Amino acid sequence: MHCRNCKSSDLLKKKFNFDFYTYKNFNKISEYQTYIECKKCKIIYSNRVSFLKKLYKKIFSKDYLGLKFKDLELIPKFNSKSIYHHFFVGELKKKNNIKILDYGNSSIIQLKDYSNFFYNSKIYFYDITVKKDFFFYNNKTKTTCILTNNLKKIDQKIDLIISFNSLQYYLNYKSFFKFIKKISYLKTKMYVVTPSIDKNKYFLLLGDEYFKFSKIGLTNFLQKNLNKKTKFINRKYLSSSNFVLIDFSKKKISKKLYKSSKLNMIDKFLKHKSQQIKKLKLKKKTFIFGTRVNSFFISKYINNSTELIDDQENKSLRKYKLLDDISNKNISILIPYTGIKYEMIKKILIKKKFKNFFQA
Repeated sequence: MHCRNCKSSDLLKKKFNFDFYTYKNFNKISEYQTYIECKKCKIIYSNRVSFLKKLYKKIFSKDYLGLKFKDLELIPKFNSKSIYHHFFVGELKKKNNIKILDYGNSSIIQLKDYSNFFYNSKIYFYDITVKKDFFFYNNKTKTTCILTNNLKKIDQKIDLIISFNSLQYYLNYKSFFKFIKKISYLKTKMYVVTPSIDKNKYFLLLGDEYFKFSKIGLTNFLQKNLNKKTKFINRKYLSSSNFVLIDFSKKKISKKLYKSSKLNMIDKFLKHKSQQIKKLKLKKKTFIFGTRVNSFFISKYINNSTELIDDQENKSLRKYKLLDDISNKNISILIPYTGIKYEMIKKILIKKKFKNFFQA
């Protein structure tokens, strides 16, 4: 067996016996997952390829968009207006006469929103779940928009390439990079966003993802496949993500990036956390802040009755209680986050006069 990225045979194969969930609505899809970590390039990927292929066949079928059951939607859409606003306003300098590709986005609403940020430009949205091509022209900004599932229709060099929350799903990633090389040139800039297992170890439990990216792993992965310089960007609005700028005018800077096993470290963390949670002395009814994978993991190991508090980021999960619906301010609330996220939640709870909350 050899690494899919660098062909090294120095690999670590590790099985995790935890519940695994989908990214979007956190449906449980498996009680175990096996990952492979390359000790040389530090890339981590799932060893359950046949399992993922069956899952992706359902997700990416052309009938997928016609499904009536929202909880079957497994692939997230990076559709936060505030995040896109931060990105367009804060990161991009040139907004006139450019060609843009958002690879892995099928939202007509976002496509129209994009057209308000750019002038005399052309915007492509590509996603394999698109059932029918969509064309739109913004008369105000004189910008042309195209939504398609046919890469042949993207037949010119692109100035700005965006890949938000999609790279971790690409089983056939080589064809993706081959296409990126075809449409890029010296002035091309590419922005990539993926979940970061450095910033949130619970992201390992998102079982519908093929790749698990640490900063080192993603750096080596991008530089190996594109041979271009990568720069990581730290932004509060993407506090739990890898946010990378790829500059096609500069060749990669070769670095030997070796560190201890990320899989072993996360395995120890999850086992320790599960035991720690079991020992907590809680009231009969306990609330867990958030409807993310962190919260689902913690709720599994608490013997008491638990209920999740909707963090209001995921509007489709209205089966969970909202913070404003809770009148008893003395309830126990667990916060399954650290760092900036924990401090933000703490301020919210104090402002709303909740008293018994602590980090889990």
